[in-house]
Amino acid sequence: MTFIQKILIGLALLFGVFGLGMATGWHYGAGRIQSQWNLALANSEKAVATIQLNDAVATVQVVTEYVDKVRIVREQGQTIIKEVPIYVTQENDAAAVINNGFVSVWNAANSGLPPEAPGAADAASSGIKLSEIAEQHGIEAGYCREVEQQLTALQGWLITVQD
Repeated sequence: MTFIQKILIGLALLFGVFGLGMATGWHYGAGRIQSQWNLALANSEKAVATIQLNDAVATVQVVTEYVDKVRIVREQGQTIIKEVPIYVTQENDAAAVINNGFVSVWNAANSGLPPEAPGAADAASSGIKLSEIAEQHGIEAGYCREVEQQLTALQGWLITVQD
């Protein structure tokens, strides 16, 4: 064997060993990276599951509290409405004239739109009794308090799930 043949065989062996080392490193490196990826993915899935569970628990708690509070608000509203005849008597109904102008302003306030321009018909009696206005206000105030409880519950839920 000549010297050049020996060098070529040596270089071939050297490149073979180098190639084998690179292939082995690549194989084991890829496995290590895949293992790290799988672990990170599993940890992420666990974190998401924990957050979802905490959110579900918070939701159940907030809804339960909200339902209880709304029930109380409705009972209080019904109690107030039932007591209207005690505070606004038939004599009060007979003495009070609710004119069409008042009705226009009331309806405008409930719709959020400005009332129509006043006219001669606004001075006329609407036929609505003072006790009916008190009852209607009790109903509307009850709705307002229910929405208040809804918003309070939503704010509490947001605070809970952000923690």
